[in-house]
Amino acid sequence: MTDIQIGITDLPYDRERYYSEFGVVEHRVGQLNPPNAATLRKWASQAPDEFRHIWVAWQSFTFPPEKIKRGRKADLLDGESARDLGGFQDTAVNRRVWTEIRECAEAIGADTIVLETPAVFSPTDIHRDNMRAFAQDWSALPEGTRIAWHPAGFWERDECLELCEAIGWDLVIDPLVDLDAPLPDTDHVYFRMMGAHGFGNSYGDDALDVLLEMLQQYEQATVIFRTDDSIKDATRFQKYIEVMLG
Repeated sequence: MTDIQIGITDLPYDRERYYSEFGVVEHRVGQLNPPNAATLRKWASQAPDEFRHIWVAWQSFTFPPEKIKRGRKADLLDGESARDLGGFQDTAVNRRVWTEIRECAEAIGADTIVLETPAVFSPTDIHRDNMRAFAQDWSALPEGTRIAWHPAGFWERDECLELCEAIGWDLVIDPLVDLDAPLPDTDHVYFRMMGAHGFGNSYGDDALDVLLEMLQQYEQATVIFRTDDSIKDATRFQKYIEVMLG
């Protein structure tokens, strides 16, 4: 039977209750104003030992500054240029931002760091080369920590899967947005559920049937809800699994 871990994006106010009902959370708080290491360690200490933390990286590492609409932009130091931010560029300022991301993830005990890329990070040779160089040369992480990539724009899923397999990353997908696109051929999967048709709406039973059928082909699955009512939807799917699988 598949080990399915269900969660939402960012901890609700009632953290203790959330920890008791779910096994994983995707922290996006780092995109706005990352808490200090002491706060992150406190959050981690309040969770059960088996609870999983996922850290969503600061967009300054992958986004051009002008494309960051909601997250906090990196503060540049003397001699640094905004042109050197984003896109997995191997620059001093990008390496500094990556170090901050990694330190936040380590403080909260994250087993996965999610890197999101914007639509302007298109499937070009230079972008692929930047990703490969980062993955192979300077993305060092503690043992057991994985990187997951969520692309936007014109990337084809089969192309993303091939690239992720080559560099050892996981691909974050919403499998219900395009039912004709291939699914990962791995023993584990990372599904980020963005709502019916990708618009934040809650899912009907038919969609949950399809989702559960997809999940059962994997040994492990992470399912993160980012819908308009993510707690309600995550709870409903959790109960749905209990009813359907017994």
